[in-house]
Amino acid sequence: MEKGTKTTEKKGAAGEPRMKRRLPRVERRRERARKRILEIATERFVDVGLDRVRLEDVADEADISRATLYSHFASKEEILREVIRPVLEELIKAMKEKKAGTAQQGLDNLIEVYTAMWDENGDALTLALRYILHDPGDLAELVSKIQSQTDSVLRPLNSDGLLRMKTDLARNAFIQTAIVLLDVLKNESNREALFRESIRALVLKKG
Repeated sequence: MEKGTKTTEKKGAAGEPRMKRRLPRVERRRERARKRILEIATERFVDVGLDRVRLEDVADEADISRATLYSHFASKEEILREVIRPVLEELIKAMKEKKAGTAQQGLDNLIEVYTAMWDENGDALTLALRYILHDPGDLAELVSKIQSQTDSVLRPLNSDGLLRMKTDLARNAFIQTAIVLLDVLKNESNREALFRESIRALVLKKG
Protein backbone atom coordinates (compact mmCIF):
# COMPACT_ATOMS: atom_id res chain seq x y z
CA MET A 1 0.00 0.00 0.00
CA GLU A 2 1.36 3.40 -0.94
CA LYS A 3 2.16 5.82 1.82
CA GLY A 4 -0.67 8.18 2.54
CA THR A 5 -3.26 5.95 0.92
CA LYS A 6 -6.44 5.92 3.05
CA THR A 7 -8.43 2.72 3.30
CA THR A 8 -12.18 3.07 3.10
CA GLU A 9 -14.85 0.79 4.46
CA LYS A 10 -17.36 -0.41 1.90
CA LYS A 11 -20.59 1.48 2.19
CA GLY A 12 -24.13 0.52 1.38
CA ALA A 13 -26.66 2.60 -0.50
CA ALA A 14 -27.48 4.61 2.62
CA GLY A 15 -23.82 5.34 3.27
CA GLU A 16 -23.62 3.01 6.28
CA PRO A 17 -21.14 0.17 6.61
CA ARG A 18 -22.69 -3.00 5.22
CA MET A 19 -22.00 -5.01 8.36
CA LYS A 20 -23.73 -2.39 10.49
CA ARG A 21 -26.82 -2.49 8.28
CA ARG A 22 -26.94 -6.28 8.42
CA LEU A 23 -26.94 -6.54 12.21
CA PRO A 24 -30.65 -5.82 12.70
CA ARG A 25 -31.50 -8.49 10.12
CA VAL A 26 -29.25 -10.98 11.92
CA GLU A 27 -30.86 -10.14 15.24
CA ARG A 28 -34.34 -10.52 13.78
CA ARG A 29 -33.38 -13.91 12.39
CA ARG A 30 -32.04 -14.99 15.78
CA GLU A 31 -35.19 -13.79 17.51
CA ARG A 32 -37.37 -15.73 15.06
CA ALA A 33 -35.29 -18.86 15.69
CA ARG A 34 -35.55 -18.38 19.45
CA LYS A 35 -39.31 -17.94 19.29
CA ARG A 36 -39.65 -21.03 17.12
CA ILE A 37 -37.55 -23.08 19.55
CA LEU A 38 -39.78 -22.05 22.45
CA GLU A 39 -42.99 -22.82 20.54
CA ILE A 40 -41.89 -26.27 19.42
CA ALA A 41 -40.34 -27.21 22.76
CA THR A 42 -43.50 -26.12 24.60
CA GLU A 43 -45.68 -28.34 22.42
CA ARG A 44 -43.36 -31.32 22.87
CA PHE A 45 -43.00 -30.84 26.63
CA VAL A 46 -46.79 -30.86 27.00
CA ASP A 47 -47.36 -33.78 24.61
CA VAL A 48 -44.67 -36.26 25.68
CA GLY A 49 -43.01 -34.83 28.79
CA LEU A 50 -39.69 -33.14 29.43
CA ASP A 51 -37.71 -36.37 29.80
CA ARG A 52 -38.72 -37.72 26.39
CA VAL A 53 -37.89 -34.58 24.41
CA ARG A 54 -34.54 -34.37 22.61
CA LEU A 55 -33.20 -30.95 21.73
CA GLU A 56 -31.87 -32.38 18.47
CA ASP A 57 -35.47 -33.12 17.44
CA VAL A 58 -36.53 -29.61 18.40
CA ALA A 59 -33.75 -28.19 16.22
CA ASP A 60 -34.77 -30.38 13.30
CA GLU A 61 -38.42 -29.34 13.53
CA ALA A 62 -37.44 -25.68 13.84
CA ASP A 63 -35.27 -26.13 10.73
CA ILE A 64 -32.18 -24.79 12.45
CA SER A 65 -28.80 -26.29 13.23
CA ARG A 66 -28.11 -27.80 16.61
CA ALA A 67 -25.36 -25.24 17.09
CA THR A 68 -27.91 -22.46 16.60
CA LEU A 69 -30.24 -24.01 19.17
CA TYR A 70 -27.46 -24.38 21.71
CA SER A 71 -26.41 -20.78 21.11
CA HIS A 72 -29.82 -19.83 22.53
CA PHE A 73 -30.36 -22.47 25.22
CA ALA A 74 -27.96 -24.83 26.95
CA SER A 75 -30.55 -27.36 28.12
CA LYS A 76 -34.18 -28.44 28.12
CA GLU A 77 -34.53 -27.13 31.64
CA GLU A 78 -33.40 -23.68 30.54
CA ILE A 79 -36.02 -23.68 27.78
CA LEU A 80 -38.68 -24.83 30.23
CA ARG A 81 -37.96 -21.96 32.58
CA GLU A 82 -37.89 -19.47 29.73
CA VAL A 83 -41.36 -20.67 28.69
CA ILE A 84 -42.78 -20.45 32.19
CA ARG A 85 -41.10 -17.35 33.65
CA PRO A 86 -42.92 -14.63 31.64
CA VAL A 87 -46.27 -16.34 32.20
CA LEU A 88 -45.78 -16.41 35.96
CA GLU A 89 -44.74 -12.75 35.86
CA GLU A 90 -47.86 -11.87 33.87
CA LEU A 91 -50.04 -13.86 36.26
CA ILE A 92 -48.65 -11.96 39.24
CA LYS A 93 -49.21 -8.63 37.49
CA ALA A 94 -52.81 -9.51 36.58
CA MET A 95 -53.58 -10.64 40.13
CA LYS A 96 -52.23 -7.38 41.57
CA GLU A 97 -54.24 -5.24 39.17
CA LYS A 98 -57.60 -6.84 40.02
CA LYS A 99 -59.37 -4.89 42.75
CA ALA A 100 -62.28 -6.29 44.72
CA GLY A 101 -64.93 -4.68 46.87
CA THR A 102 -65.83 -7.82 48.81
CA ALA A 103 -64.11 -11.06 49.74
CA GLN A 104 -66.24 -13.08 47.32
CA GLN A 105 -65.60 -10.59 44.53
CA GLY A 106 -61.91 -11.18 45.15
CA LEU A 107 -62.37 -14.90 44.53
CA ASP A 108 -64.38 -14.22 41.37
CA ASN A 109 -61.61 -11.90 40.15
CA LEU A 110 -59.02 -14.59 40.82
CA ILE A 111 -61.09 -17.06 38.82
CA GLU A 112 -61.31 -14.56 35.93
CA VAL A 113 -57.55 -13.99 35.98
CA TYR A 114 -56.80 -17.70 35.74
CA THR A 115 -59.35 -18.17 32.97
CA ALA A 116 -57.83 -15.34 30.92
CA MET A 117 -54.29 -16.59 31.53
CA TRP A 118 -55.31 -20.09 30.45
CA ASP A 119 -56.75 -18.76 27.22
CA GLU A 120 -53.46 -17.03 26.42
CA ASN A 121 -50.91 -19.43 27.91
CA GLY A 122 -52.56 -22.73 28.78
CA ASP A 123 -49.57 -24.86 27.80
CA ALA A 124 -47.17 -22.81 29.92
CA LEU A 125 -49.49 -23.05 32.94
CA THR A 126 -49.73 -26.81 32.46
CA LEU A 127 -45.94 -27.04 32.43
CA ALA A 128 -45.69 -24.81 35.50
CA LEU A 129 -48.00 -27.14 37.43
CA ARG A 130 -46.23 -30.25 36.16
CA TYR A 131 -42.61 -29.23 36.70
CA ILE A 132 -42.23 -25.96 38.62
CA LEU A 133 -44.71 -25.47 41.46
CA HIS A 134 -43.36 -28.40 43.50
CA ASP A 135 -39.70 -27.75 42.65
CA PRO A 136 -39.40 -24.10 41.55
CA GLY A 137 -35.62 -23.76 41.61
CA ASP A 138 -34.65 -20.29 40.40
CA LEU A 139 -38.36 -19.46 39.90
CA ALA A 140 -39.03 -19.83 43.64
CA GLU A 141 -39.49 -16.09 44.14
CA LEU A 142 -42.19 -15.92 41.46
CA VAL A 143 -43.99 -18.97 42.86
CA SER A 144 -43.86 -17.41 46.32
CA LYS A 145 -45.42 -14.20 44.98
CA ILE A 146 -48.25 -16.16 43.35
CA GLN A 147 -48.89 -17.94 46.64
CA SER A 148 -48.88 -14.62 48.52
CA GLN A 149 -51.27 -13.00 46.06
CA THR A 150 -53.60 -15.99 46.29
CA ASP A 151 -53.45 -15.86 50.09
CA SER A 152 -54.41 -12.18 50.01
CA VAL A 153 -57.59 -13.14 48.15
CA LEU A 154 -58.47 -16.13 50.33
CA ARG A 155 -57.61 -14.65 53.73
CA PRO A 156 -60.66 -12.32 53.86
CA LEU A 157 -62.88 -15.29 53.02
CA ASN A 158 -61.36 -17.17 55.93
CA SER A 159 -61.92 -14.19 58.22
CA ASP A 160 -65.58 -14.16 57.18
CA GLY A 161 -65.86 -17.87 57.99
CA LEU A 162 -66.50 -18.81 54.36
CA LEU A 163 -63.51 -21.06 53.59
CA ARG A 164 -63.85 -24.82 53.87
CA MET A 165 -60.23 -25.13 55.06
CA LYS A 166 -57.29 -23.09 56.31
CA THR A 167 -55.99 -20.37 54.00
CA ASP A 168 -52.77 -22.15 53.05
CA LEU A 169 -54.62 -25.39 52.28
CA ALA A 170 -57.22 -23.52 50.22
CA ARG A 171 -54.45 -21.76 48.33
CA ASN A 172 -52.67 -24.98 47.43
CA ALA A 173 -55.95 -26.62 46.45
CA PHE A 174 -56.89 -23.65 44.28
CA ILE A 175 -53.57 -23.34 42.44
CA GLN A 176 -53.23 -27.04 41.70
CA THR A 177 -56.87 -27.70 40.88
CA ALA A 178 -57.52 -24.57 38.82
CA ILE A 179 -55.06 -25.47 36.06
CA VAL A 180 -56.27 -29.07 35.87
CA LEU A 181 -59.91 -27.97 35.74
CA LEU A 182 -59.26 -25.45 32.98
CA ASP A 183 -57.65 -28.18 30.93
CA VAL A 184 -60.51 -30.61 31.55
CA LEU A 185 -63.16 -27.99 30.71
CA LYS A 186 -61.40 -26.37 27.76
CA ASN A 187 -63.84 -27.71 25.14
CA GLU A 188 -67.02 -27.00 27.10
CA SER A 189 -69.21 -24.19 25.78
CA ASN A 190 -70.07 -23.07 29.32
CA ARG A 191 -66.53 -23.54 30.57
CA GLU A 192 -66.31 -20.28 32.53
CA ALA A 193 -69.48 -20.96 34.52
CA LEU A 194 -68.44 -24.55 35.23
CA PHE A 195 -64.98 -23.44 36.31
CA ARG A 196 -66.38 -20.78 38.62
CA GLU A 197 -68.85 -23.20 40.21
CA SER A 198 -66.18 -25.88 40.65
CA ILE A 199 -63.69 -23.53 42.33
CA ARG A 200 -66.35 -22.10 44.61
CA ALA A 201 -67.41 -25.61 45.63
CA LEU A 202 -63.76 -26.50 46.25
CA VAL A 203 -62.83 -23.66 48.60
CA LEU A 204 -66.10 -22.27 50.00
CA LYS A 205 -68.46 -23.73 52.57
CA LYS A 206 -71.89 -24.72 51.33
CA GLY A 207 -74.62 -22.15 51.66
